[in-house]
Amino acid sequence: MNEEERCPRCDHTHCGSCPPVGDILEIAASAVSGDRLANYGTPMLNHGATAQMFSAYMQRKYGERMVTIFDAHDVCVFNICQKLSRLANTPWHEDSLVDIAGYVANIGTILNEQYPPTRHRQE
Repeated sequence: MNEEERCPRCDHTHCGSCPPVGDILEIAASAVSGDRLANYGTPMLNHGATAQMFSAYMQRKYGERMVTIFDAHDVCVFNICQKLSRLANTPWHEDSLVDIAGYVANIGTILNEQYPPTRHRQE
């Protein structure tokens, strides 16, 4: 980095002190299978409760014309959208990257719970 260049992460010249972005997938996997699972329950339970609250909020706010019912999958997608919006301003923010990976993992867990994998018999 020459004297004129600024670090894209912290906007300082001659930075060299920003830590590297960690292993996003490893950190996310640890989070969704560890503390978050213990503290909040399964993704279906946690995001499902949020979906019910958001559905009730939207129906209360917009009345009968708001008949959309949100589910746990929708909540994960909304959260991913929020994190993507934040990354537009802070693309190096590791927490947002980890959270996106975690929400994607939660979608997989939710889909496996909604549509359990089947074993195909070999004929």
